[in-house]
This record gives sequence, C-alpha cells and structure tokens, in this order.
Amino acid sequence: MNWTQACKQAWNEARQHSVYTSLYIAGVALAIALTMIFGVIYFVKMAPIYPEYNRANTYSIEYITFRDTTNYSSMSGRLGYNAVKEWFYTLKNVEHVTAMTSLGGMTIYSDNNKEGVRMSTKGVDPDFFKVFNLEFVEGKPFTEEEQNLPVAVITDRVARQLFGTDEGVTGRIFKISIQEFIVKGVVKEASRLTPASYSQVYYPYMCLPGYDSGWGLNGQLTNMGNFLVYMTVKDDDQVKALKREVQEIAHKFNTSGGTVEVNLYNQPSSHFEVALRESPTDDFSWSSVIRRNIIILLVLLLIPSLNLSGMIAGRMESRMSEMGIRKSYGAGSGILMKQVLFENFLWTVAGGVIGLAAAWIVLALEREWIFKLFENNPGSSVTDVHLSGEMLFSPAIFGGALVLCLMLNLMSAFIPTWRAMRRPIVTSLYEKR
Repeated sequence: MNWTQACKQAWNEARQHSVYTSLYIAGVALAIALTMIFGVIYFVKMAPIYPEYNRANTYSIEYITFRDTTNYSSMSGRLGYNAVKEWFYTLKNVEHVTAMTSLGGMTIYSDNNKEGVRMSTKGVDPDFFKVFNLEFVEGKPFTEEEQNLPVAVITDRVARQLFGTDEGVTGRIFKISIQEFIVKGVVKEASRLTPASYSQVYYPYMCLPGYDSGWGLNGQLTNMGNFLVYMTVKDDDQVKALKREVQEIAHKFNTSGGTVEVNLYNQPSSHFEVALRESPTDDFSWSSVIRRNIIILLVLLLIPSLNLSGMIAGRMESRMSEMGIRKSYGAGSGILMKQVLFENFLWTVAGGVIGLAAAWIVLALEREWIFKLFENNPGSSVTDVHLSGEMLFSPAIFGGALVLCLMLNLMSAFIPTWRAMRRPIVTSLYEKR
C-alpha cells in the first residue's frame, strides 16, 4: 500500500465530504475529551505524583469508633495523641510511621506582610518528611530534638508571599496568630489534590500546648482527637504482618476487662482504598470499583463508537460503486479495506488530538469544579487547585489517548468496512442504479 497516495486520497475524500469528516472528528474529539478527563482524575488519585511518590506502599489509619458495651453508646472520629503514642508509634512492622493534625486555614504574618495571609497549616512529626517526599528548595526538616521548638517548614509560595522571595529565608521569623515561628526549611509546594501531604506550613505539633489532650466515650478515655496516622511498608508480607499487629492491638484492648470496645474497620487502609472508597467504615471491594469504572468507560466509548459506526456504514453505502470500480481494475478487498481503515484512523487521530487538547483546556479552566464533582468526600476542599505538568502530560496520559484512538477506530470502522468489502463486484457496481 502506497501510504503517500493513501494520504492524498484521504485528504481529497475529506475535502469532498467535509460535513461528514467534521462530524466524525467532532464525535471522536468529544469521546476522547470526556474519557481523558476521567482518566486524568483517576491518574491524579492513584498515580505516584509529587510528593506522594510512595503511594503504593503507604497505609493509613484515619477513623476509629469506641462503643460502650453496657449502654451501647458510641463515639467515632479521628485518633487522639494517647492512641497514637501507645498503639501506633510503637508499631514494629513498618518502615516509617507519622502522625499529623491540622489547624486548617490560619492567618500568617511577617515583618514584610503585616496584614497577614491565610494559609493551610499542618502539625506533623519529623518522620512526616520520610513518608512524603517533599522537595526542599532550601534548609532541611526539623529533627526529633526540635519537636518542642517553634520551628516550621514552609512552601516556596508562602515564602514569596511572606518575605518577597523563596531564597535566603531560612532562620527568618513569621507568626501564626500570636505564636512566632522560625523558618527551618522551604519546600516546593504540592497540590491540594494530594490531601494526605498537602499543606503550606508544616510545624511540629508538639510545640503547641494541648496537642496531647483528647476526649473519649463517657469521659473514660482520651484516645480520640484530631490525629491521622500514615505509615510506609516494604512489601506485601510486611502489609500482612502490619494488619495482624494492628488487629492484635484492638483485640488486646477489647479483652482487657473494660466496658469499652474499639473498632478500627480493617485499617490500616492502602492509599488506593482511601482514594476510591466513600467512607472509612465501608467494606472495600476491588470488584465493585472495577465494575463501576468499566460501566463508565463503556458509556464514554461504546455509545460514541456505535454512532460513528453508523456514520461509517452510511458513508460506505455511498462509496460502494467506487469500491466496485476499483475492484474491477484489480484492487483486492484487503487493500481497499486498509485504505478505508487508514482514512478513518487519520480522522480518529485528528479527533483524538483535538479531544486531548480540549480535555487539558477544560481541566485547566474548570479544575476545581471537575475535581469537586469526582471527590468521594463531599466535605473536602479542592479550591485553589494546582495541576502540575506530571499530572497533565504524563506518558500514561499520552499512551491512554493513543490506545483510545485505536480502540475507537477498530470499534467504529472495522465491522461496517468488512461487511462492505464482502459484497460482490457486480452488486457494488450497481449499487447506485
């Protein structure tokens, strides 16, 4: 097959039937754009991206319930420092374990910015910077010895807003409310779409009073509070050992002779479970997740491919006499089929490129609304969303676009073309009569 000649013929065919070609390309572009938006959302949720490069080996405990067996009252929420210290900081089957708490948005002041700016803050421990791979532009994380000191790691964006630069700010002072902090280091700011690690100011939670206070059921316990626990493991064997160890902690507490029992809901949970489930109390099922996403992909791809297939079938009917003439002059069905599939592949690729560009534009302009729409937790914040280059322009995204183009081309063009090529020459020649 002469590919140069095939391209010229495809171009002439497109010029002669511009309405058909435009509709075909627009249909492909719409299908690709919707599918790629769906794909980018799940890529951001699941893929190892800055600073959560270790997502595959990251597990967390976010939710806990205590129940009084005498009156069946219960209390649920996050962990208190007492539980973090006694149960999870002592875990053996982990590489690193970190606990964190958040004050949410706080107003931050400096000598250069006395009016203050509102920033996201997070209280962490030194191992936080081992679990999450934040890139230090300047300085370094605080150490175990500095946990009780008012020091902090800030992002480059915060440094520019507070001091007018992100260089040479280590050692400078800023305030959160009335508490002074010394800048220990500056990190490259992450995106709010990585909520486990995202903050703009990281300070040692032990430097603020009341970090170890908590509450509990009927005032009997202090194992509830505002802490989340994240941990990393080496491999699947360590995951199994970790789950057994945590189950043993719960079992030991529940059989200690008291009237209060704890429920950890099969935690620790993997990053993927947290990203895909709707509630930490739900029993996670990969089969239901896969089934739901297959249905979505079928809706996004199958319906457009059926519409395109109908368009191609109608177009092939009008080209039957042309195919009959070319067959009568010696062109084989295989060559003709390659030509038609090649033409449709060109328009599919054109639609794919337009659809991919449209998906990027929509994600850039409407990213907050789109990611809020697909957020499992309705109460979470996805405002001021930053999409990095690795989120939008990853090889996986390009590869996915190419595969989708090939799938759409085969699904929509192969069957009507194959059926048309099977018709006898005489039938094809007299198709117009």
